[in-house]
Amino acid sequence: MMALLSVLHPDQHDDIERPRLTEGAWREIGERFMHERAHSERNGSRQMWEVGDWLIAGEDVVFARLKRARVRQLAAEITGYSHHTLRMAASVARKVPPAARWPNLSWWHHLVVAKLGEPEQRRWLARTAEAGWAARTLRAELLAAGLVSGTDRRTRSKAVVSQLLTLSREDMSRAMLEDIEAWWQRVREQ
Repeated sequence: MMALLSVLHPDQHDDIERPRLTEGAWREIGERFMHERAHSERNGSRQMWEVGDWLIAGEDVVFARLKRARVRQLAAEITGYSHHTLRMAASVARKVPPAARWPNLSWWHHLVVAKLGEPEQRRWLARTAEAGWAARTLRAELLAAGLVSGTDRRTRSKAVVSQLLTLSREDMSRAMLEDIEAWWQRVREQ
């Protein structure tokens, strides 16, 4: 993964030779993610970082000529991750540079601070690590400080469901239908 990070974040790894990531190598890394995910061999938080950085490499370096949506479709086919998961992983990896990431905090902690500027991310992640806060506590602290919006998950979920109920199947994109079907499958398995 260090070679992948050096392709994505050359300023973070100036002392490392930067190999060119080929399409074949990019696909092999994605296939490894699929295998590791299927066999639960990895820490999920760490893998979210790796998937996000890998997807960014695909979008910005390997398949720069393609639209991001096409690269994410390829990534979903290779890894088995949903479009939503891939979007989240790439978004957080783009917003939280490797130098600001705390290895002892979960990917979810970083998701909470992703909308903040890098100096604020670093400050709040440091406070979180020192205090031993859960991601939920960090979010509550950011809410209290007025740094994130306060819409709770249930309110957002109800609004999304209300909007979905107004759509017919023909109004939805294939990707949206796949995400809904994957979500419904997870709900039924619980």
